[in-house]
Amino acid sequence: MREAEEKRGAPGVARAADSDDGQCGKYGRPLVDASQEAKDLDSSLLTAIASYLALRVSEPDARWMARIFAPSVRQSLYTDLIKQLPKFKAWFYSEGMRAPVPVALRADRKG
Repeated sequence: MREAEEKRGAPGVARAADSDDGQCGKYGRPLVDASQEAKDLDSSLLTAIASYLALRVSEPDARWMARIFAPSVRQSLYTDLIKQLPKFKAWFYSEGMRAPVPVALRADRKG
């Protein structure tokens, strides 16, 4: 994680990729880019993202995610929905989908 943070220059950013981020899809490698704030993510990278998973975030980040998820008439609704997500809940959106879908995240429990 520390190496990824140094590479990105932003604290709290985890990244699973080699130095050739733009080439991951070309070689069939997945890229995971995660951050606590959308402003930490490189805007040129965001244009190549095919799937988004939005957890509860601040107002500015919720507005940004809503612009990706929804047509302009529903952006306010999705902004509020994203801001008010409870723990372990998220919205998933992928290119080709008409609307994001709610998902529940959970850890495997043993015993």
